[in-house]
Amino acid sequence: MQVLVVGGTGTLGRQIARRALDAGHQVRCMVRTPRKAAFLQEWGCELTRGDLLEPDSLDYALDGVDAVIDAATSRPSDPQSIYESDWDGKLNLLRACDRANVKRFVFLSLLGAHRYRDVPLMDIKACTENLLEASDFDYTILQGAAFMQGVISQFAIPVLESQTVWVSGSPTAIAYMNTQDMARFAVAALERPETVRGTFPVVGPKPWNTGQLVQLCERCSGKTARVFRVQPILIKLMQGVASFFEPAVNVAERLALDAGHQVRCMVRTPRKAAFLQEWGCELTRGDLLEPDSLDYALDGVDAVIDAATSRPSDPQSIYESDWDGKLNLLRACDRANVKRFVFLSLLGAHRYRDVPLMDIKACTENLLEASDFDYTILQGAAFMQGVISQFAIPVLESQTVWVSGSPTAIAYMNTQDMARFAVAALERPETVRGTFPVVGPKPWNTGQLVQLCERCSGKTARVFRVQPILIKLMQGVASFFEPAVNVAERLAFAEVTGGGQPLDAQMKSSYAAFGLDEAETTDMESYIREYYDTILKRLREMEADLDKDAKKKLPF
Repeated sequence: MQVLVVGGTGTLGRQIARRALDAGHQVRCMVRTPRKAAFLQEWGCELTRGDLLEPDSLDYALDGVDAVIDAATSRPSDPQSIYESDWDGKLNLLRACDRANVKRFVFLSLLGAHRYRDVPLMDIKACTENLLEASDFDYTILQGAAFMQGVISQFAIPVLESQTVWVSGSPTAIAYMNTQDMARFAVAALERPETVRGTFPVVGPKPWNTGQLVQLCERCSGKTARVFRVQPILIKLMQGVASFFEPAVNVAERLALDAGHQVRCMVRTPRKAAFLQEWGCELTRGDLLEPDSLDYALDGVDAVIDAATSRPSDPQSIYESDWDGKLNLLRACDRANVKRFVFLSLLGAHRYRDVPLMDIKACTENLLEASDFDYTILQGAAFMQGVISQFAIPVLESQTVWVSGSPTAIAYMNTQDMARFAVAALERPETVRGTFPVVGPKPWNTGQLVQLCERCSGKTARVFRVQPILIKLMQGVASFFEPAVNVAERLAFAEVTGGGQPLDAQMKSSYAAFGLDEAETTDMESYIREYYDTILKRLREMEADLDKDAKKKLPF
């Protein structure tokens, strides 16, 4: 049987794919990014690129398929509402199955979905069950509870590492199941006619509540757990705070729109960038490592702002993901006759050629200077947003602040200010074929940042300075393993941030060339103060709604 597994890269989906192969089925996995699913091909699966929010991609994925196993669900990092990512996706998939005349459909649902209709994920599962039951599909609905794999991260690891175990509400007994066992049921359904148009609970042998799980982990690890039970009112407040914010955004696109430009954003996964469309951007799917995707993205374009860099989670070497990507982009611009090119580089790139990221920035600068592109190169240092996670949050939560090497003074800049320079370059002829430093008003070293966070938060920091020799050893170990090459190359950047040489520059000529007012640039002290004022105000509001016993249990 030809089986399409939807959600094949997930914790459950990959087990279903492996089980279906072992059972002798031909398995096709629909994935959003095929290059991240090479392991499925190695097992013997056929890969097809598809996205539940891109209906046109589903018809190709379903061609020649006899049955579908749907194990897909949205990820916490997805920027859309779960109703958009999951419900719209389910409707698109079922409509595509109807067009392709694929009637056999195995759906992974959740036990108790109809009982908790006010919980969005449960509501979507219940609605999908209702839709299948009212249809003419030969469906099988499997109602699971929760997976044992989740117990590892929520209970086993925190207990082993003497971290706090966070639990919520009253102790609820859940019959956890191994994903491998759930996969056995999903694949067996394909071969059992008696499961057609049936709904079945599929749970583990015994229910466990949080207290029992903690005790089990304590017995097995020999450690004593620290448990913090989150009060329901606190969860409600956290929900309210989270719903107040939009997803993290690329401010360059917003500023370009504000300046009256027509903006097209090339993204790897368009469904994650719906907020850009809401602003008024046009989205196009593209990947710097897929040259064919770039020609379409550049059609009709007058200028390119390149703010792309690899992510720490990317499996390739940074030379493959960043350098090859830059070459592909510049070649595509040349083919499309797009001459205006704004490149976001790094200050001091030519000084640290033995650091991979800096070497790539320097090579790209050299390439642009030797070309006939109308380039503008902006050399930044580091962004204030990174100071929040590295310094502000650890100080506030009494966690250790990790710093490396000698105290290096860095002129941090707000990403919004960097975006102002990038967009202004498009309108200033005097910036063409020019290279400009773009840094913040004042350089700050790690000691000064820690003191600033202490003053603004009223807390005392714990600082641990990592010795250079230790970072070198970590680089050596990481570079030994191919999947960790990217990690090793990023550890090399510690030579820049901990080398003791300031990352700062005079900005007078840059402000003049771009026609921007220096007084409008964010300074570090006001940025950190605003962050702490906002956070501490919310914490006080949350604390006011808790009773005396609950306040004593708060971690802040």
